Amino acid sequence: MAGKNVFLFGGQGSAVYQMGLELYNEYEDFKRIMDEFEDIYQKEMGFSLLNEIFKKENKKPLDDITFTHPGIFAVEYALFSCLSKKIYPDLLLGSSLGEFSSMAASGIISKEEGFLSVIEQARLIKNSHIKGELISVFLKKRDFLKLEDEIDAEIVANNCSKILILATLNSNEKKVKEFITNNKMMIFETNVHFPFHSSYIDSMKEQFTDKISKKLSLKPGNIPILSCSKECQTLEYKREDIWNIIRNPMNLPQIIENNIEKSDLILDLSPNSMMEVFVKDILGRDTRIKGICKIAGSSLKRLEDILNIYQKEFC
Repeated sequence: MAGKNVFLFGGQGSAVYQMGLELYNEYEDFKRIMDEFEDIYQKEMGFSLLNEIFKKENKKPLDDITFTHPGIFAVEYALFSCLSKKIYPDLLLGSSLGEFSSMAASGIISKEEGFLSVIEQARLIKNSHIKGELISVFLKKRDFLKLEDEIDAEIVANNCSKILILATLNSNEKKVKEFITNNKMMIFETNVHFPFHSSYIDSMKEQFTDKISKKLSLKPGNIPILSCSKECQTLEYKREDIWNIIRNPMNLPQIIENNIEKSDLILDLSPNSMMEVFVKDILGRDTRIKGICKIAGSSLKRLEDILNIYQKEFC
């Protein structure tokens, strides 16, 4: 029996320079959506989003949230728009920022409203007094729990079996990294300069609620969302749920294991296909998951191959 069609939307940490550029140049439907977002961004910010994210930049990562937040949303929604014309998703999974992408895809918020909300989030975070980092560590959760009294950081995401995402403040970052390396643990840079999903951001809740949550027009969705913040499938969000998208820690393995099968057709819409790596670690390398935007190879060919394979198998 055929499995579900599942679309995955990733969050911060998935932004890379030139994300979506090939599809923008070669796939008209993708370009049209991206141009719509570019018009909104320029009116709101006074400068270009696409000029920045499409740069050929090898010396430094794309890590300015002014561009990464709306850039990730734009690429993910544009991919959704292209794919959903031929492949109707039975389930959407949104991780962190990707949950806003999934809400727009489901129709809970409009794509314009979703895009404006992530621009406002980026402004809020950029101007915040809260300065922190997300740090990716090669470490199992049970091993961290033995050390947590000695390290001023919080587990905010458990994305796969051996990698934890920790949040810390800039004032503690040097000590945290020294402790990790002194204990022979490997660190991976996330290029995310804000302590999402931790208690460090609690002082922002009221401002976030006033500027973002209260301004969203929330409707019942058309496609179920597997919410990382609520840890369940849902078609509805209340205003108080919106803050939890950036505040609640995430346990991706538990969410995926309880709701997604290897036989499902799983499509990773994140700008660097990082969700594909996580899902294969959780469900096994033989899982039917395909990413589209990757550093190597042709995103256009992957998109066309997915649409052709689906048409042959299911239509």
